[in-house]
Amino acid sequence: MSKAIKLALVAVAVYILWVKVLSPWMHKPVDITGTSGAQSQAVAMGASSCPELAAKASETWGGGIGRFANPPYDLNEWSEFHNRVSTAIGLAEATCTCGSESCSKANGAVSNLRSLVNAFDTAIRNGSAPPDDAVQQQEKIDQAIEQARQLVREGK
Repeated sequence: MSKAIKLALVAVAVYILWVKVLSPWMHKPVDITGTSGAQSQAVAMGASSCPELAAKASETWGGGIGRFANPPYDLNEWSEFHNRVSTAIGLAEATCTCGSESCSKANGAVSNLRSLVNAFDTAIRNGSAPPDDAVQQQEKIDQAIEQARQLVREGK
């Protein structure tokens, strides 16, 4: 009787392993371009994804920067946040390479966002004050992203 229970448990474990791990892994499409799946999907979506990824990078930044408004700063937490934001910015930069007006506008916004993030990174790591005009810079970035979205709606 105990051998039957063990055999049943092994069968269930093998089934779960097959359904949850091996089968999805075997059916996952191979990407021979060397880009991540997210990048490939974003590139396949075309120009409309560029402003959306720029907006996502800006939202990632805006959603977490408040934790670093006042010292003292947890540098490990800052590094994790900075890496998340940099990854989102990098994905937007990789996607915003088309020649359309919307890509150009979104790419400019992402470039400005990277500059703002770098200014904060320097300030936090050196213990100095963040840029005085950070809020205005963020508003300018968000306005440029919204303009890029509008350009996409206009087919530009």
